[in-house]
Amino acid sequence: MTLMQLFLISFLAISYGKLITLNPKIVGGRNAKPGEIAYQVSLQTIKTGHHFCGGVVLNQKYVLTAAHCVFGKNVKLISATVGTIDLRKPHAVYLIESSYVHEEYNRNNSWINDIALLKLISPIEFSTLVSPVELPKQNQTVKTDSTAIVSGYGRLRYNGNRTNELNVASIKIADQAYCRDMYAKHSKNIFNTHICANEPTVERGSCKGDSGGPLTVDGKLIGLVSWSHHCSDMVFPSVYTRVPSYVNWIREYAV
Repeated sequence: MTLMQLFLISFLAISYGKLITLNPKIVGGRNAKPGEIAYQVSLQTIKTGHHFCGGVVLNQKYVLTAAHCVFGKNVKLISATVGTIDLRKPHAVYLIESSYVHEEYNRNNSWINDIALLKLISPIEFSTLVSPVELPKQNQTVKTDSTAIVSGYGRLRYNGNRTNELNVASIKIADQAYCRDMYAKHSKNIFNTHICANEPTVERGSCKGDSGGPLTVDGKLIGLVSWSHHCSDMVFPSVYTRVPSYVNWIREYAV
């Protein structure tokens, strides 16, 4: 291959980044380091070992996730993998005793109250690889344009390949009014218990398989991956369950 051919390939890869991604992650992210996202959970079906949703370590007995991940499911057939950056090499796996889906969860109304608690059969052993997330205060405000961190084992792009590796990306908290106006065009409601985030200059963020996983700002859990128009859309922000709206609910039931 000539130098000119190499130059043209490199140029096309840069110019058409939406079509050619040389190092794709969670969608525009990177591989997480061991212990970097120590509260990350992978929810898997016990029979097949298939990862289908994310979650967050709350304490030794409870995992937090999105309601749509477990609604109507027998959670005794689901396991929670923690402390793992490669699902082919699980650090620790825990079985689930029971679930508690928010009593006002409604998938027919923009997945409002998309939050659920999973109680584990045995307590999680904390280490440098596994530790609980830090919760915000009830109704804590989050400023627009704050830098947020999202992580998960979801697809690498819209309708893209699955991954076994934990990926992490930084995005921005979107303006709530803008998010509400954009989704109104598609007859979807954005409630005060939602928080929106994306990266308006590049495709980066959560995708299918990341649901229930964490969105943090300054180390505090601000959101749970819930739903979106497309994966990591630059125009339509992804929608997250706003965790500060549920801190009292979490503390009441995760005991």
